[in-house]
Amino acid sequence: MANKKYFSLIFISLTFWISGCAMTVEKVALDYTPPSIITDNAKSTVFVTHIADERTVASPNMILHKKNQYGNTMSGGYEAEKPLTEIIKDSLQAAFLQTNDSKYSLNGTLEDFTYEAISGWWSSKLKSKLIIKLNMKDKDTNKIVWNDTIIARGNVDEFSGSDDAVRKLVSTALDDLLKKLRNSESLNQHLIQ
Repeated sequence: MANKKYFSLIFISLTFWISGCAMTVEKVALDYTPPSIITDNAKSTVFVTHIADERTVASPNMILHKKNQYGNTMSGGYEAEKPLTEIIKDSLQAAFLQTNDSKYSLNGTLEDFTYEAISGWWSSKLKSKLIIKLNMKDKDTNKIVWNDTIIARGNVDEFSGSDDAVRKLVSTALDDLLKKLRNSESLNQHLIQ
């Protein structure tokens, strides 16, 4: 009888210990250096004011929630040292090379940041998707002169550990976001005026 109790206790403890991995939150240090998105013929700069977070996450520092083998989202995940919106804002600020006398202000809303794991026979890859709404105002007239919803994607083919994978998912999605902003003709027509 006592052996059954010990066996049951050990079994329950192991079950909680094994399943706890998907329910724990891991800290990930993100060190992202954005490329400049200001073109050589740009005459105006942009001041990034605020990026709001509209995702359904418990903490604004949450980058991604973990998923189990069935694709269900778990309570655990990966958190950055500061909110993901601050990381995006810092990246936009650095990429726009802003100054205090900027003609335009940019703000936005982070709608979602998700990932998908694609497993093959010999390898697997990860794909991230960042959805962000941005709008730019003329600071003199306070009118919106440009707005867009951008879906930025990242692909990770090789990684060493979950921290490295999360860092690469974020950085490749941010690279794609900045590339799309740099190539946006409607945005650039205001910057070269």
